Parts: sequence; C-alpha cells; structure tokens
Amino acid sequence: FSPPQIYLEGDVVAGKEACVTCNASAQVSPPDPPNLRLTLRGGGLPPSTHRGPSVGLGFTAQPEQHGQEMTCEAALRLGRRTVNASATVTLWVWAAPHDVWVWAPRTVFTAGDNLTVMCRAEGNPLPRLRWELPTNASWELRDGGTTVTIPAARRAHGGTYRCLAENRYGAGAASVDILFQGSSRNPLIPAVVTLTVATVLVALAVSWWLYRARGWKPMQD
Repeated sequence: FSPPQIYLEGDVVAGKEACVTCNASAQVSPPDPPNLRLTLRGGGLPPSTHRGPSVGLGFTAQPEQHGQEMTCEAALRLGRRTVNASATVTLWVWAAPHDVWVWAPRTVFTAGDNLTVMCRAEGNPLPRLRWELPTNASWELRDGGTTVTIPAARRAHGGTYRCLAENRYGAGAASVDILFQGSSRNPLIPAVVTLTVATVLVALAVSWWLYRARGWKPMQD
C-alpha cells in the first residue's frame, strides 16, 4: 500500500477559489476498494473525510496560508488490520499587492526643507514599486525604490505622491498629499527690520524729550 498522491490544481492565489485533491486509486488493488478512507487536513481548514479512492477540498486561499502544509491520510482496512499511508503538500499562495501604504514624516513643509516619502506593499511575489510625482525635478530614489528623497524641496514639489505596487497577479496603489506653506526666508531679514524699527523709535523718543524739556520746536521752512 503506497502513499496516496496529493496535488493542487493550478496556481493558488489569495482571495480566489482553490482545490486540493488526494487520490489513492492507483496505489491499491482493486482500484476502488470499499474499505479505503481518505482524510485531507491542514492549511487551517476543517478536515475532509471520504470513503473511496479520491477526495477533494475546495477553499478560498488566504495569504496567511502560504507555507502551511496539507496532508492526505489514507487508511485501508484489510481484515482485522488497518494499513495507513500519507502524503503532504506545501501550500504556495500567490497574492496580488495588498496593504499598500505611503508615509511621510509630515505633510506640511516649508520651501528649503528636506522631503522624504516612503512606500511599502505586501504581495507574493514581492511587488515592484513605481512612483507618480508632482514634478520630475531634483528627486532621488533610495532603498530599492521604496523611498523618494528631495533635498531642499521647493514649492513645485508640493502635490500628490502616488505609489503603485504591481506583480503578475494584480496591482495596488496608495498616495499622500504634500503641502508647502511658504517660501524659506533669510534669517537676517527679521533682525534688520527689528533694528530699523528700534532706531526710529529711539529717535522719536529723543526728539519728544528735547521738545518737552527745552521748548525746542522743529525748524519751519
């Protein structure tokens, strides 16, 4: 009594119907003995038992089933004795891109700031990432294309940053909107303005004091 044959029908793709089949008809003689029982179990699924040479189990594949094992157990009763054999298959669950997200440390920037936007996505095989950006000026891709960096960003870099994740089983996308609240300013300008205002106020105060103390009046034309 040889182990049964267990196999999956086609690619197993997350979110779609799949079927695993166990067949023992070629392993016993006669090929359809009345005392043969097959049980499929594993993969996080309830077991399925059938009397006969073949049993199948349909299910909706889930990403978390990837790498789990399914086992077919065959029990053949021969008189007072039961002979057991089993076979195992590993679930390889393909998955379209999912859980795609785009992240930035913040979404409001000032011109001159360093801008970083990151993208992550799950899927099997691992999705390829590509970006749709507000402008093609002065940006860099890092970490295998998962991160966009822009040193000294300008107002033209404001807009929607969209990440597209793709593999042969599908595509997904996510985006974030980046805003700019104004242009960068010269740090000396506020100091110069403050000093000028202070000088004018001092001059006015001195003139007023002289006017009150000495009866001084401005010259008339």
